[in-house]
Amino acid sequence: MFDLKSYILGMVFMAVMSFLDKPIMSFLEKHKATNSAKKKS
Repeated sequence: MFDLKSYILGMVFMAVMSFLDKPIMSFLEKHKATNSAKKKS
């Protein structure tokens, strides 16, 4: 079950990546900034 879950997650992630391509980069940057802010708080 765990293997299948991570496999599906990987497929979805790859599909999203090829779909957004450049937008995902800005999303990751935003996510990183949010994570850093959360860790600082």
